[in-house]
Amino acid sequence: MAHLSWPAYAERIANGAVVLIPVGALEQHGRHLPLGVDFMLAEAVALATAEHVDAVVAPPFVYGYKSQLRTGGGPQFAGTVGLDGHSLSSAITDVLRGLARGGADKLAIVDGHYENQMFLTEACDLAIREFRQSGRDGVKIVQARYFEQFDEAILKRHVGGPPLDLAYEHAGVFETSLFLHLFGDLVDMDAAPEQAFKEFPSYDCHPPHDDWVPATGALSDPHRATAALGREIFDACVQGMVRILETEFGPEGDGSN
Repeated sequence: MAHLSWPAYAERIANGAVVLIPVGALEQHGRHLPLGVDFMLAEAVALATAEHVDAVVAPPFVYGYKSQLRTGGGPQFAGTVGLDGHSLSSAITDVLRGLARGGADKLAIVDGHYENQMFLTEACDLAIREFRQSGRDGVKIVQARYFEQFDEAILKRHVGGPPLDLAYEHAGVFETSLFLHLFGDLVDMDAAPEQAFKEFPSYDCHPPHDDWVPATGALSDPHRATAALGREIFDACVQGMVRILETEFGPEGDGSN
């Protein structure tokens, strides 16, 4: 979208293109992965999805909801920048409102940050309420976490052992494998921690106990990660997103991003 002139963009959406909005976060992902993991992966999935359906990919929304200890490693690490929930909801509502005002009525959020979900749901709900009140009943918004669109049997086939819990797989096998496949030059496996899966208490505490999180920032051992696993996960996530868009918006045929 950012590379199109406004008339070119207007023509695409007038002809039925879906607008994909990648949303992620800026947060630490251990010592071996960059801060931009969440939004970079969401954007990569969105761009690949747009190769299979008629879709335009909006610039990624870089900042997400505050990193939580038990799912994101927490905010105590340098470079982690999180939004308050109402700030995220308000900002995404503005984005949806602006896209709809410009003529887009097929919108899809591609979420790459575990903690974002309910605040993105709030934004979608507020936007749809406003559209209906203003007579824009034709606007539809799809919201999906890209990392839930694959069969976890893929992980078991490659790494064996017990199934991995994606809620706690922060900077572990899943994300490291995707980065080895997509952005291998940004992965420093020499700095990857060798540690057991981090087990947390079954509750949260406010203010948080920062020492619950390993000093590395990773919540599990990424050493079983491989580029081959990343490629298989990525392809499955893209296929899942394509199926969602075709289900909700109808087959669009081949499109470009």
